[in-house]
Amino acid sequence: MEDILGKDDTQFLPPDVVTALRAIDRTVMRTGRSQIFEEQIPENGEIRTFLSTKDPYVDAQGNIAGIIGIARDITDRKQAEEQIQKAAKRLAALQEIDRSILRLESPAEITQAAISRLLQVVEAEQAAVLLFNFERGEFEILAGEIGGDRVGTVRQIADSVSPEVLLNREAVWYIQDLAMLVQRSAFGEKLLAAGYHSFLAVALMIAGKFTGDLLLVKRKPNAFSAEDREIVHEVANQLAIAIQQSQLRDQLQRYATELEHRVAERTAELEVINRELEAFTYSVSHDLRAPLRTIQGFAQALLEDSGDQLDELGKNYIHSIIEDSMQMSGLIADLLAYSRLSRTQINPQLVDLNKAIKEALKQVATEVQEKQANITIAELLPSVLAHRATLIQVLVNLLSNALKFVELGTQARVNIYTKEEQHDRQTWVKLYVEDNGIGIAPEHQERIFRVFERLHGAETYPGTGIGLAIVRKGLERMGGDAGVESQLGHASRFWIALPKVLTQQRMTTRLLLIDDNKSDRTLVLRELQREFSQLDVQEIISSGEFNLAIVAGEFDAVITDFQLRWATGLDVLQASDILSRNA
Repeated sequence: MEDILGKDDTQFLPPDVVTALRAIDRTVMRTGRSQIFEEQIPENGEIRTFLSTKDPYVDAQGNIAGIIGIARDITDRKQAEEQIQKAAKRLAALQEIDRSILRLESPAEITQAAISRLLQVVEAEQAAVLLFNFERGEFEILAGEIGGDRVGTVRQIADSVSPEVLLNREAVWYIQDLAMLVQRSAFGEKLLAAGYHSFLAVALMIAGKFTGDLLLVKRKPNAFSAEDREIVHEVANQLAIAIQQSQLRDQLQRYATELEHRVAERTAELEVINRELEAFTYSVSHDLRAPLRTIQGFAQALLEDSGDQLDELGKNYIHSIIEDSMQMSGLIADLLAYSRLSRTQINPQLVDLNKAIKEALKQVATEVQEKQANITIAELLPSVLAHRATLIQVLVNLLSNALKFVELGTQARVNIYTKEEQHDRQTWVKLYVEDNGIGIAPEHQERIFRVFERLHGAETYPGTGIGLAIVRKGLERMGGDAGVESQLGHASRFWIALPKVLTQQRMTTRLLLIDDNKSDRTLVLRELQREFSQLDVQEIISSGEFNLAIVAGEFDAVITDFQLRWATGLDVLQASDILSRNA
């Protein structure tokens, strides 16, 4: 205190500070109002910050006689505030890099954003991210700018620095002043020539390998503090993670694309093989039927015409030929049916289960009569979305299966009913065909839906081993499912699942039938009505009716005779836009 008593502030303050203080003093004396301000004053080799207040001193007469000044050292507080601001910027920079990584941006975008953020926290004239390829002896600037080189620049490592020096250096390489180095690399010489003295390089370690650098340079020597180096190190670690994730993502994408390509190729090959196999099966099965009918016919004729000339052994031989040929005929029919399922175009329509089951029962009427079976059907079964002919074939096979696998001497009982289930906002109808048969062990319940899979000998329970395969294949083609619930010795419940059609839904197919021959139209309509339960057919017999029809509305399908009295069917279609409207 004694050191400053009686002294003027000009005696211990720098001239520029004294000038500023004098200006504040004059303002206080002139206005009579207090002034609060910050001032920075050198003290013991460092700059201290003071919060000063200057108030006017008024005498007894109310005149401003002088100034009272109070100064408080707030250097520690200011430094703490600066640290908080710097920490906030540091945190914001790291968070922005994290967000870039989460957004799955490219390495170039992430590193450019990181450098922009980093330069808001750590002062530097230039910054860049370099990626090294030691196999090719190259480095590429991924983001930023350094020594006049910009993004995308590729240079030889050896032209800038020795690869051995690069690989053997510390992870954080800090040169306080390039001018003080006795030996400098070509890169160091280039930076120094451009006026840069402080140099900081932090390694990017990816999967334990040194693959890049985050570089910062500044003209002022010794420009990067320990805290700056720590921040740059944190950013470099984040960038290494981001680059590694991006590389892994690109690699995964390449693998996925390659796998998709291979799957597509393999699928195309399998489709060709399947088509060839189906065509072969159909051709062989179809061609076998003619000689088989001949065998059956001649064997039957031999028995009828010459049976009295044969002994019992000969007659047994002929009966075996007839029975085996009939079994083979059934096998061929089932093979054709299974092959046809793969080729048939499936257009699901509204199908009334009551009518479909009635039609299926007609086809197994002989078996029902032979077995004296008791068939119970629930009332008012719902309508489903299905292909009518395929669904009837499936029901026939399930009914035949239920009638067949019953203990000898036991009356067959079959119970048919439905339940409804909700899946993915869709109501599904499960139709159950429940028998009182011999049951199926759980380990065999998937096998029985495969082609030619039999659990019993043909002598005990005759059949081809294809019936349930047709059931599964048919449901797959219609977008449904099939299965069984059973235990050995405790009967079976076979089920099929198809989407339910609400009664208010319209499932009508609009068809344009063009034919000037009435008999032909009658035959075509008969077949169509057997196939589709909801059909709106408009018959066309003249060019005038055709022109009116195509103007009046659109149709889901068109059937035309190839040769009409007034044109060819192809000419009629090409003369209108009906093909494009129904494409």
